[in-house]
Amino acid sequence: MFFTLSTHSLFRGGISVKNQDREKNREICRERIRKLILVIALAVFLISAYKLYSIFSEYQKAVDEYDNLRDEVVMEQTSDVEDRKDRQTDTYKKIVDFDKLKKMNDNIKGWIEFELIPISYPIMQGTDNDYYLHHTYRNTENTSGSIFLDYQNKELFKAQNTFIYGHNMKNGTMFGKLKQYERKEFYDKNQYIWIYTPTANYRYRIFSCYIVRSDGDSYQTDYKDKKEYENYLKMIQNYSSYDTGINLSTDDSIISLSTCTANPDNRFLVHAVRVETYEEK
Repeated sequence: MFFTLSTHSLFRGGISVKNQDREKNREICRERIRKLILVIALAVFLISAYKLYSIFSEYQKAVDEYDNLRDEVVMEQTSDVEDRKDRQTDTYKKIVDFDKLKKMNDNIKGWIEFELIPISYPIMQGTDNDYYLHHTYRNTENTSGSIFLDYQNKELFKAQNTFIYGHNMKNGTMFGKLKQYERKEFYDKNQYIWIYTPTANYRYRIFSCYIVRSDGDSYQTDYKDKKEYENYLKMIQNYSSYDTGINLSTDDSIISLSTCTANPDNRFLVHAVRVETYEEK
């Protein structure tokens, strides 16, 4: 009887030791998995942080590049609203030094400036509509790109409809503030745009703002006759998110500002009609 009990006790003791070993091994395995997960999470965090740093660093490079350009070539800079509204007289006035700009890049065709919001950039034109999506006026590769004319526009701002493109940047630069025109309350207080060129300054008034597909009929630029152009003007006015109450005629020249939206298939369009022209004498 004694021998039998001792054997039974040893047997149970052996099982207990084995169970302890298994549990210890499981705990070691779990600890390794926890450490591995922690290492992976840390690696993901560091990679994400580096990517964010790279993105915002590139954004800032573009901001600095364009800020420095304004300091160098915009001859009458002001942040005062009334000064910006009244600085143009009834004669041509040189606002931007195009002599300096042309020495920097011959692809600079003009300068766009909104009266009341901080959009003020050179307008580029390349041999396609892709290059200046990814390059600044200095031909530096940058995700901010440039504000640029449709490459097919040969008449520049004398055409019936001049398309101008720019990125909808998350930091509000380039055309990042155009989306504010989705709200009529914003439009009511911010209706005017200036285009400066080497020989003339043009003032435009916004008359239509809306979201459209990137391949929509709003992107038409050639019109076989005045009737077709009239139909086009009516169409884009009807597309507007709100009524601006502005009357148009086939004698009018317009600009169309296009930027991307959160939906890659859509674009946000802002159309403006020329209301004043000041030519160099």
